[in-house]
Amino acid sequence: DGFAVAVDWIAPTSELATHYHLQWRSDEDRVWQSSSASEKIQVPCCTKGHLRAQLTYQFRVRAGDKQGRRTVMDLVKNATREILYPVDKMERMDTGLLLFTNDPEMADRMRAPGTKFRQLYHVTLRQKVKTEHLAAMVEGVETERGYIKVSTAEFIDEAKKPRELGVEMHSNRPKALAMLLEHFGYTVERLDRTVLGPLTKKDLPRGHWRALDREELNLLRMSL
Repeated sequence: DGFAVAVDWIAPTSELATHYHLQWRSDEDRVWQSSSASEKIQVPCCTKGHLRAQLTYQFRVRAGDKQGRRTVMDLVKNATREILYPVDKMERMDTGLLLFTNDPEMADRMRAPGTKFRQLYHVTLRQKVKTEHLAAMVEGVETERGYIKVSTAEFIDEAKKPRELGVEMHSNRPKALAMLLEHFGYTVERLDRTVLGPLTKKDLPRGHWRALDREELNLLRMSL
């Protein structure tokens, strides 16, 4: 008459996600059905809108926010039938380039301790930046959460925009730059990532996505 399906899953990395939903669909139906999710999920069947026997089903887990706000996963929900993993985390004040992959091994390599890839940020702070702090950031600082340094830190326009910086760093720690700035007493209003490894956000409108071409994918792998 019916059956239950136990599903083991890995939650996508997102600090904005406060709960997850399991979604499923049969090969005959392109519409995703949803259920609340926990580590093991029982899915009823044999009723309208639920699983039916003799069919092959696809499953995916989607991140959710308890306040109903959009998450980064909403940006790519129709990009592919594959399960996508965000490579790193973004805070709500963060904007710019974010990488998703359906290759969990690549995601793990990019998140692994010691992995470093080039990142460029346009930083907006609430306070004016002191010149001596820029030199200290390049020199490196021991913070409450470890040693952090950047490759370059420069004013966008010191006379007109003393609260905005261009910062380059080589790291895979998503919060490293924010932690470094907070160490000096600054309040971060926005971190806009313009470059991630060999990738840039040039010609990519905000809120949109595009697939990497083969050359970009090869360059990304070579940069790890």
